[in-house]
Formats: sequence, C-alpha cells, structure tokens
Amino acid sequence: MDDMRASRLVKKKQRLFAKYKNAEHPAYKSAATEAKIELRRSRRKFEKQLADNIKSDAKSFCAYAGSKSKVKSKISLLKDDNGSHFIRAGDGTGT
Repeated sequence: MDDMRASRLVKKKQRLFAKYKNAEHPAYKSAATEAKIELRRSRRKFEKQLADNIKSDAKSFCAYAGSKSKVKSKISLLKDDNGSHFIRAGDGTGT
C-alpha cells in the first residue's frame, strides 16, 4: 500500500512539473518534498522487510545488495607502448 502511495505522489509531482514547467513553483516544491519523504519511507520499509526475512530468503537480499553496488569492475586487456594489445605467450589465446 505504501509503494502505491509513493508512486501516486511521484506521478502528482510529475504532473505539476508538466503544468508549471518550473521547479521553483510552490505547488511543485511541496509535491516533490512529499514524494521524496514517502519514497524514503517506502524504501526503508522494503529494506527492513528484506533484513527481517534474510534467514528464509537470502537470495532476495543478495540480489538487492548486488543491485546497489556502484562499481562493476572488469579486467580489460593490457596494451603495450605501441597501443596494441599485450598477450602473454602460453596463456591459451593461441599467440
């Protein structure tokens, strides 16, 4: 129910911005603040629910925690001084 309230408030905020085209308009500022508060409340409730159910549903918790990770580093190919890719002999790449 809370997430429906949050989405309703976000739609109201978007509707008011489309109407006034001004982020400084008092009606928009009020709707934006209300939506932000409700989104925080809804997110906090969801995260608490995940934490409470971690013993029985660890997969959901891990999926959510992984989605919040900002860095997804991958190892790129090394380049030599000439700018070509550096590949070691005998590493299984055929060169």
